Amino acid sequence: MSEATDLVTNLRFHQSWMIICQEYLSTDPTLPFDRFLRRMLDVEKESIEMVARALRLAGHPPGSVSGNDETATEARRRRTQSTRLQFIQVGLDRSVVWYQVRLATPDDPHLDLWQPLYDRHAMLLAEINDLLGTVPTT
Repeated sequence: MSEATDLVTNLRFHQSWMIICQEYLSTDPTLPFDRFLRRMLDVEKESIEMVARALRLAGHPPGSVSGNDETATEARRRRTQSTRLQFIQVGLDRSVVWYQVRLATPDDPHLDLWQPLYDRHAMLLAEINDLLGTVPTT
């Protein structure tokens, strides 16, 4: 399972982000935040498909992997739109760094997977950084 450990970890976090996006969308966020969450939700669904496929190819069933409960619980503690945006920003920043570490390892068996996932999260991080510059503190 050691080769699949990063895949399992990655899948857990994408599943958590999908749940967080769905929960935050249920709170009727403002239009810019709503649009961002819908885009992020789409990215997370696509990412889940990509990582699940890689897990299946590695001989590990992705159906047994569940989201990271700690991340979802921490997200639920955020009560205002600005703190939710900041929570997502920090999470995306950490995600981008996680991918950068793996991409810097030339013998990582999943380089072809990490690059598009990095690209997607880097794009989301840029979007949320822009959004945070325009969202008033609540």
